[in-house]
Order: sequence, then structure tokens, then C-alpha cells
Amino acid sequence: MQSQETSDKFRPLILSDAAGLVTAVVGLLVLIGWQFDIGLFKTFLPGTVTMKANTAASFLLAGLAIILMRRSTPLGNALVRFSALVIALVGILTLCQYLFAWNLGIDQIIFREPGALIATSNPGRMAPNTALNCVLLGYTLFVLTFHRVRSVFLVGFPIVFSFSIALIGFLGYVTGLEELAGPAAYTRMAVHTAFTFILLCSGIFFIATNDWAH
Repeated sequence: MQSQETSDKFRPLILSDAAGLVTAVVGLLVLIGWQFDIGLFKTFLPGTVTMKANTAASFLLAGLAIILMRRSTPLGNALVRFSALVIALVGILTLCQYLFAWNLGIDQIIFREPGALIATSNPGRMAPNTALNCVLLGYTLFVLTFHRVRSVFLVGFPIVFSFSIALIGFLGYVTGLEELAGPAAYTRMAVHTAFTFILLCSGIFFIATNDWAH
């Protein structure tokens, strides 16, 4: 009986590790794609928007944060919090650029993207819905490092909201209604961005539900 309970306890954490690993690998591959100009890595579907370098870097940080989180060591928690703050800050600054027509120079800070690209309002700038998800999930990752505030509302709502945004964007590509991935006037969420957000939300959800159950 005890063996079964232990297995049930760690199954969600194994799934979260898998989701974190895939998320980190996707982010790394896209960054490699930008470094060596590998179109397949930058744009999973030909003729669609690229995953921006800032988005890829955020996925790399988020994936590693998920893997570190369940070890729950002081150093691991510190690294998770740092990663979460970076992810959320990138999202906040990007949203400010859209809202106030700013150019803070963060879009091209990792790699320079040429202009006149598909479904891209500003070279290197992630989509508004991508930026919003970065804010929500960066916040969620940060909160999850504090065991006393892992409530369903504080963690569950941002996960579900982010998952819904990503799912709508992904379904837009599946159904051919790419407008669901974002308005034409702004950068749209890339198809592999949407898919990776779905995985990332799932990984964070597995960590949260394991805490709620135990």
C-alpha cells in the first residue's frame, strides 16, 4: 500500500519533469536555429511566423525551472525564482512596448531578426499573447517556490488562463484560422510556441496538483 501511495505521489512529478525537459529542449533548439539560421527550428510550419529568440530563451529558463523545482533545494528555489522573474519581466516589458508604442531594445538583444517577416509587427518581438503568457507563467513559477501560498486560486487560474490562450492559438493553426493565434496588426504566436506553452502549463499543473493532493 505504501509503495502504491509513493508511486501515485511521484507520477505527476515525473510527468512535470518530462514536460520541463521538452520545453527546455524546444527553447534550446530554436535558439540554435537562430544562431545557425536553421529555418525548421525557427518556423516549424513553412510560411508561418517564427518563434522569437526571447520566447525561446524564456522556454529554456522555464523548462529548467520546472526540473529544478521539484528538488526543492535552497539553491534550486533561488534559480527558479530568478528564472521566473526574468520570464515575467520580458513579458511585462514586451506588453509595455505594445501598449505605449515603445522600443526598449529588448526584442533584438539575443539575435537580430531582419524586417518584413511573416506575421511580425516588429523584428524579434514576441506576440502580445505570448508576452501575457510569460507574465502569467513567470508569476506562477515564482509563487510555486513558496509552499505556503500554493493555493488553487493563486496558481490554478493563471495556469488555466495561459493554457487556454495557447490552446486557442494552436487550434488556429490546426483549423486554418491563424487569426486565433493573434491579430494581424501584431506579431502572432508561432505554432510551436503555442504547443510548447501547452506542455509548459501541463508541467506546472502537475507540480501544483501534486501539492494540492498531498
